[in-house]
Amino acid sequence: MNIKKIIGTLACGVTVALVAGCMTNDTSYRPPDEQRGGPIITSYDLQQCAVAVIDSMLANRNLDQRLREQFTGYPKKRPVIVVELENIRNSTLQMGVRLDSMMDTIRSRLINSSKFDFVEYGGDADYTLVGSLVEDRIVDEQGTDSYYKLSMRLLNRRTDKFDWSGEKELRKVTPRPLVGW
Repeated sequence: MNIKKIIGTLACGVTVALVAGCMTNDTSYRPPDEQRGGPIITSYDLQQCAVAVIDSMLANRNLDQRLREQFTGYPKKRPVIVVELENIRNSTLQMGVRLDSMMDTIRSRLINSSKFDFVEYGGDADYTLVGSLVEDRIVDEQGTDSYYKLSMRLLNRRTDKFDWSGEKELRKVTPRPLVGW
């Protein structure tokens, strides 16, 4: 055998091995609360942050006191709250991150709380929920360290003051791969 045939056979074998390796289908199903690797924030991460922040608001005694003072007949007569996607600012490096699922979680929590009446759009609302999702990412020789913070505030539309504020932080650390770029 000459050297050209050996090199050609080796190159062909390496190509087939690489293509076969790329074509593997390792789809598996996992529970939604299982931590996903990588610095990217997932829908599940956002939902869990939203649950923590909204539950904090619903359990806040100072907010309960303000609601009793400002709304005659509370809790039977509940204030009206509006939650619009436009009022939540995405200040992450992942501009494509979808906040819809998180907003659905927030709406569900508020509707089921019996503390507020809920409207889809702002017309006669007493409160507007506003907030932001921010990210700080550090990439160094050890890997990627991503820090996220979901901040929410409850704006009283009668007084133009915030009656409540809360936040939830999330940190995702991804070590640098041994092979790759």
